Amino acid sequence: LKLSKAKAAFLQDMLVSDRWRRLLIDLSAANKDSAVLMYCLQLISKRGHHREIAERINQSDYFGVFSAMLASELAIMGKISAGDNNSAEGSQSDVSSSIGKDLRRTCTSTSYTYLYALEALEDLVKRANAMEIDDPYIAAGMRRAVRKWERIREELEEA
Repeated sequence: LKLSKAKAAFLQDMLVSDRWRRLLIDLSAANKDSAVLMYCLQLISKRGHHREIAERINQSDYFGVFSAMLASELAIMGKISAGDNNSAEGSQSDVSSSIGKDLRRTCTSTSYTYLYALEALEDLVKRANAMEIDDPYIAAGMRRAVRKWERIREELEEA
């Protein structure tokens, strides 16, 4: 999609507002063939607003957005499990519950998102287990994150 600088700047300004982002996300879900709305959804995803997207639409229709959302959500879950108190706003158990619900919904919506999520989790756990961490505090946090990712994988397999 090629937009003039003026149109692109207008869209960038809209993405700053929570209200406009929600509207653009909802419109992109209702108008999946719109190149402009798909462009907006990709911009929203690139800006890191994966929680907003995950709460409002099924990303399986937008694989690039789904992949970025999955990576972001798994990172947040790992940080929460590892004990990073600055990883998300609000109550950590509420955030974790909300992310878990959204992950189950989006990852099991199609066979390819399900398989992709299982492979991504397996790769994440393998890479984390292969890391050599000298600091015992960080190593313990990483073990908690790995256990959480393994539980997420088990929950997806049971769904």
